[in-house]
Amino acid sequence: MLTPPKKYLLAGFAGCGKSSLLKELQALHPLEQSFDLDSVIRAEFENIEAMVEKLGWDVFRQKEVQKLAELLQGDASMWVALGGGTLERGWSVIETFQDVRVIYIDCQFDTCWERIKNDPQARPLVRLGEEEMRRIYQSRIPLYERAHFKIKADGPADKLALALLHLVGLA
Repeated sequence: MLTPPKKYLLAGFAGCGKSSLLKELQALHPLEQSFDLDSVIRAEFENIEAMVEKLGWDVFRQKEVQKLAELLQGDASMWVALGGGTLERGWSVIETFQDVRVIYIDCQFDTCWERIKNDPQARPLVRLGEEEMRRIYQSRIPLYERAHFKIKADGPADKLALALLHLVGLA
């Protein structure tokens, strides 16, 4: 018999609203733990931009997936907002856990871009420009589409959180 899911990972492109949604979900249906993966990494490395500049994207993605694996090891139920690119390497880790479900927060590129374009410090990829970010967005869609659940990022975070809870059977 399969273990019922108790770890829910919010996936989607930068600016789709994962962090805002995470806060709403924790308020509406608290699980034992709640993490924003970018914040977990920032707590250890302080500045993602400096880390990427010094060590490169490859090392950053390795650290990101390593942190995700550490978070998923325990038995606690949890919400985790992933980084926009975590699934580039993270699927291999996620698939080793039977109690994990990925939820794709589907948001149009133009909406994401409007939210992130003025934040290159927190989001180093923004410096690549809109067209390159659009290309990255398109390249990641197949990764996001592998998610167990998919929800359109339409409307305010509190309504989206409630719809998501219904979608995954927690409400």
